[in-house]
Amino acid sequence: LAVLRLPQCGVDPARAVRVAQVLHGACLRMIEGQHLDLSYERRLDVTVADYLAMIERKTGALIEAAVELGALLGTEDEAVVTRLRRLASALGLAFQVVDDVLGIWGDPAALGKAALADIRRRKKTLPVIYALEHAPAPEREALARIYGKPALTEEEVARVLEVLDRARARHFALDMADRYYREAVADLDSVALGNEAREDLKEVARFIVQRDR
Repeated sequence: LAVLRLPQCGVDPARAVRVAQVLHGACLRMIEGQHLDLSYERRLDVTVADYLAMIERKTGALIEAAVELGALLGTEDEAVVTRLRRLASALGLAFQVVDDVLGIWGDPAALGKAALADIRRRKKTLPVIYALEHAPAPEREALARIYGKPALTEEEVARVLEVLDRARARHFALDMADRYYREAVADLDSVALGNEAREDLKEVARFIVQRDR
């Protein structure tokens, strides 16, 4: 509704239509990503590539659109809009990867949900997907067997954590998040922005990758 009111605020109608297209496109991508996320709960053959395709839609679309909408309304420089959209996409991926790590190893008091909630729900988060692909064969088989059950015992939750730790799944995920963060900051440093705006965006980027580790 706010987008529909943009012409009343002095925004060119053609640009308001473009803003609406970005917003609706992002909503569609986010729904596609959520559908994929739910469908993965019933599968044990999800790959890291599948996961990235899913979060690029579910979380990436949300953060990418938030930044791109601001860029479209703040400048007519298409190069700036493209760079900001690209860095926001990287930040969206970093955000979801860190969220997956926190869903397993995060502080329940800070997160507002029970410890190990994602494991108990048998969610196919990045650390689990990575371990299913890269842990030694006996541990991959044990993890797949546990995740194929309708509910997990405390012993099985502990076994999952053991497999993830031995596969260094947390390290892999945090390293990926850091790579996306560095990619975003490199793009940000190349964008023609005022210092205050640049520092604000860098602060958001730091929060995304460093929160409650």
